[in-house]
Amino acid sequence: MESSITIEQGKELLLSIKLLDGNKKSFRELLRQYNTDIYKLLGDELSSRGLTGAQVGVVINEMYKIWLGKTSREYEGANSKKVRDGISDYELAICTLAEITAIDLLKNNDTKNIEDIKEIAQKAANIANAALDKWREEEMF
Repeated sequence: MESSITIEQGKELLLSIKLLDGNKKSFRELLRQYNTDIYKLLGDELSSRGLTGAQVGVVINEMYKIWLGKTSREYEGANSKKVRDGISDYELAICTLAEITAIDLLKNNDTKNIEDIKEIAQKAANIANAALDKWREEEMF
């Protein structure tokens, strides 16, 4: 099970965000819309495997714990904002990368078992987190 999203592709996405920094507001709106669309696709993919809304939330929180270091509830409690409203453009790109990767990995696996799905989501988040670590090493943000 191999992802079509690579760390290099994630790095290119982040570089494009940095290059578009002068037009940040409209870019953020575009990024947020794209992220919302990807989030919905991930939810649809998880629901198609028989997961309930609560189980979808559990799977997504597994991803948040890896790249954000907190569940959505922990983040929102500490920041008084929803995750997607309170994170930086870079973090939103990481969130999007994790979700795209999860969709890609799930499409290569037909499991309906929530534990297996959580493992796939964790793998996707680890891929995105590796990109985040690399970007930090390069002092990109």
